[in-house]
Order: sequence, then C-alpha cells, then structure tokens
Amino acid sequence: KLYKSIENFCQRLYISRIAFNYASDCQDIIQKSSYHLRAAKAYKQGLIEFKNNIKGLNIASKGFLELKTYIDAHIGELEDIGFNKAVEEVYNYFEDLKFNLFIDEEKIVINEKENQEDSKEENSKQEKSNDKIWENNYLYQVEKLLYENREQKDFKSLNLNSLSNVFPNPLEPSYLELSLLEIIRKSNPSVLSHLKDFYLKYSEFYSIKLLNFEKEIQFYLAFIQFMKKTKEYGYEMTLPKVYSNEKEEKNEFKGHGIYDLALVWKTWGKNYQVVDNDFFYPNQPTFFVVTGPNQGGKTTFARSLGQAVYFACMGLYVNAGDLSIPLFENIATHFEIEESLKSNSGKLKDEIDRLLPMVNSEKSKQFLILNELFTTATTHDALIMGEKVMKHFLKMGSYGIYVTHIQELAKEGQGIVSLVAQIDENDHDKRTFRMLEMPAKGYGYSDTLVKEYELAYEDLIRRLP
Repeated sequence: KLYKSIENFCQRLYISRIAFNYASDCQDIIQKSSYHLRAAKAYKQGLIEFKNNIKGLNIASKGFLELKTYIDAHIGELEDIGFNKAVEEVYNYFEDLKFNLFIDEEKIVINEKENQEDSKEENSKQEKSNDKIWENNYLYQVEKLLYENREQKDFKSLNLNSLSNVFPNPLEPSYLELSLLEIIRKSNPSVLSHLKDFYLKYSEFYSIKLLNFEKEIQFYLAFIQFMKKTKEYGYEMTLPKVYSNEKEEKNEFKGHGIYDLALVWKTWGKNYQVVDNDFFYPNQPTFFVVTGPNQGGKTTFARSLGQAVYFACMGLYVNAGDLSIPLFENIATHFEIEESLKSNSGKLKDEIDRLLPMVNSEKSKQFLILNELFTTATTHDALIMGEKVMKHFLKMGSYGIYVTHIQELAKEGQGIVSLVAQIDENDHDKRTFRMLEMPAKGYGYSDTLVKEYELAYEDLIRRLP
C-alpha cells in the first residue's frame, strides 16, 4: 500500500510538473493561468491523497516518518495562506462551464449550457440532428469494424459522439478553443478574472524538498520493478548483510548463489539457465585470481561479483541467494577495451593510463575488478606487473578479483586465493561455468576454440592456397 501511495503521488506530481512547464512556455496570460491552475490542482490532490493513503500504515522507516510529518506541515502551510481553498473555488468556476458542440458537414455550432435542464431541452431539440450525425459518424464506422466479429451489436449505446483530444496542440490554441474563450469573455468575465488573480497570488507553491523526493524516489520505484521482473525470470534478489565496522565478529565477505544480472536479462525467454556460484573471502584483504578455460565464465563471474558489491554499497537488494559483505568506500573496474588508433600510443600505455587513477586513489577500502591486464606485454612482464599491482592494492586494504590467462599469478600466498573455472570431467569441450577454489591447472583448453573456428593445422592447410 505504501508503494502504491508513493506511485500515485508521483503520478500527480508528474501531471503537475507538465502543466507547470506548459504555463511557463505560454505567452497568453489566460492560457498561462489555466495551466498554472491545473498544476496547482494536481499538486494539491497529490498531497491530500498521499496523506490519506498512508494514514494508519505501520511505517517504521525514519525517512518516511519524517516525510509524513513534513507533508502534514506543508499542507497546513498551504491552508494558512488560502491556497487549498482558492484552488477549489477557481476550479469550480470552470467545472460549472458546460458547452454543447453540434457538428455537421458544414459547420460547428457552440451552445453554452446554463444548467442541466437547459441541456436536456437542447438535447431534445437536436435529436433529429444527432440521428444525422450518427449516419455520418466515422467513429461509429471504425467501432463497427472493431466489433464486427463480436457479440455486441448495440453500437449506438456506446458514447461515440463524445469528442476527445480535439485540442491537439497544448501551446497553440485552435480556432475552436479561441471561439470558446471568446464566449467565456462575454458571458463569464469574472471567471477569467479569478483565474488571473490566482496565478498572480500563488505563482510559487511547490516545495523544493517534495520535488526532489519525487525525482529521486523514481530510482527506487524502478529498482523495485526491476527486482520483481528478475524474480519472475526465476532468480531471487536478497538484502545483504553489510558490516561497516571491521571489529565486528562476523565481518565476513562471502556469497551464495551469486549470478550475472546482465546475462539473466539478455537470455530471458530463451532456453538458457544462468549458472550461479558461491564464494568466500577470508577476513583480510584478499584477491581472487581466476584462471581456467577460455569462455569458461571467468569474466561473467567477475561481473556478477561486481554487481553484488555495487548494489550492496547502495543499500539495495543483490543478485544472490545470500551475501555478507564489508562496506566498501569505492568500486573500480579495469576491463579490456579495443586499442584506440587516435591515442598515438600502444595498448599497454592506454591500459596503464586507465589503471593509474585506481592506483593513486586515496580510498583505502576499495573493491577492484581487473580483467585480463597487460595482454599486449610478454608473459614475463605481465606477470611482474600483475603481481606488483595486486600487492599495491592489498597493502591499501582493498579486496578484488583478477581474471587472467597467466597461471603463475594464481600462486596462492598472502592475500591471494586461486579460483578455477571448471569443465565437464567427461567432456573437455563442455564448460560448467562453476568457479571452485583450487590451484591453477595450467591449461587453457583453447583446443575447443580451435575446433569451433576450424583453426587446426589441417584446416589451415586445406583452406590456404
């Protein structure tokens, strides 16, 4: 119910904001005042409805309790200056204005309706004309086509003579609108007078705090929808346990059933099951060094871990069955990118330039994702540089994950834990996408890719002239 209340409040403020923007863009004072009144009406409705909807709810959130108190006070302030009463009074003037539009092939006749009795009498006089309109009503013809295969036959019971969206441009009045306005000027000049007075007296009525709330809450409403949709796809999202104090007894960093959200959404609707993984970091700064076969899910695992850390640091639900995590100051990533021809430098130089801000960061407790660093360097140089980079971050007190094809980097020691992407024991061409803690095996299983793309020696000899 709280979610629905917030959603309704945001819809009202959205309508109010659109009308207010129209008012700002209008040049004509009557048109400007009219949109301003619409904005005020939607704003007032949003406040009152939100106050009534959350009344009696057992709200525990400190933020929402403060919001409730603030809205009550804001409504009181608006009442004190007569805003709420003025909105209803001016709006009622327009609610009482009624018009009949009689349309035939040659002209449109506008009759102002004085009251309901006059309206009934006028409708009676126009009965024959209406029959003629029915004969030429293209709306009726369209509706007949839509319903021709259905049981409903009483088409005339549908209110097809009513017009909607006959004023197409919100900022440029049509001839019909100007004609209606001219009638009001002559028959009800006081209405326009009240309208202009309201605009001048209540030119500013918004609360900046509520405007910011409506804007910022959209992120959380959207995330709730995202989370619900992910659950419909068959994957749970859970609230993590975040430890902000290093001295807490259970200051753990571990997860169960973690999966890649991007892969879930990309493969939705396909016969594909996203594999989840478990992980456990010791209670001190540690780097996972992930090795294993090509296309074995190493980068996907690193990405899923990064997503979980990112969401947890924002206080959101995470892509895992369970997650315990320390509170990180920052998350930084370094993924391989295509070499830029415009940089006038080699790919290795570009990689080091992108790595430098991470190395020089003053934030000690970071979570870092390093994916295939120094691929253009020799294996020996990449090994030395990779070791130095990890030692630097571990010394800073950071956790991280390093995906690499260099097996020697996975040599377990102080702060280094080796994870290996698994293959099917009975079929080395099949990847299981499971990450297990074990010493690096020293195999890349690239023969699978060689076979897939026909790059074996015999294939090359056969294809090359």
